[in-house]
Amino acid sequence: MEQPLKKPSHLDNYKIKNVIGNGAFGKVKLATHIFTNENVAIKTIKKANEKNIQVAKDEIGILTKVSHPNIMKVYEIIETEEEYNIVSEYVSGGELLSYVEKKTRLCQNEIALFFFQIVNAVNYLHNNEQDDIRISAEGLRIKQACCSLCGNQ
Repeated sequence: MEQPLKKPSHLDNYKIKNVIGNGAFGKVKLATHIFTNENVAIKTIKKANEKNIQVAKDEIGILTKVSHPNIMKVYEIIETEEEYNIVSEYVSGGELLSYVEKKTRLCQNEIALFFFQIVNAVNYLHNNEQDDIRISAEGLRIKQACCSLCGNQ
């Protein structure tokens, strides 16, 4: 018996490496775009129920409308019958909360920089009528885990 042809997916353009995060609504995996060799993050939200579908649609709706240096860039949305896949910029520094917990103490310059970037992004969202975005300490990511703002590092 002849096998049905596999429908190509844009996910085929990525080599999935490993899970880098788990959230209430999905997993985030590190992947590499096979044509550009660029690392990306792929957040997968299963269409398990109406709540998941609505969360995915809300997140996609906001992230595809914004463009700001302190908000991760979304490259593409890949929807299948079972899930939504949000392909975005890979932010390699990890979660801000983990960074703060590991360091236990930040210098004043680091705190000021993080605070400025967060407030700047939130201000941008509010000015662009994107008030429904969920911001949590676990969701804040940093581009670099190393900072030279403090003289003693």
